[in-house]
Amino acid sequence: MTTLDTGARRAHLDDGTTVGYDCCVLATGSAPVRLPVPGAEGALYLRTLADARVLCDRVGQARSVVVVGSGFIGCEAAVSMALRGCDVTVCSNDRGRRPGPQRRRRSPPGRRALG
Repeated sequence: MTTLDTGARRAHLDDGTTVGYDCCVLATGSAPVRLPVPGAEGALYLRTLADARVLCDRVGQARSVVVVGSGFIGCEAAVSMALRGCDVTVCSNDRGRRPGPQRRRRSPPGRRALG
């Protein structure tokens, strides 16, 4: 991700793709990492139970969510949002995974939630 535009609710990826969202979750791993892109200050960092509660409140009626981070917490957040009926895009800079955002639309319970 190169830029996060929280006002327009768009994530701009390094391949030139722009992904729209209703809610953005930053799940950067076990060590606190701040996303070093413009606009990240308006996103929710998922680190604590209190953060999780805020996330649930913010998601509310959201239809689309961008999760930045594909570690355990990011993937759990993505699955949780997919099970709530959201379109989920997971962005990662982990070069060991498939390149680009991974998407799965409104996965029914018990089905694989990410591409």
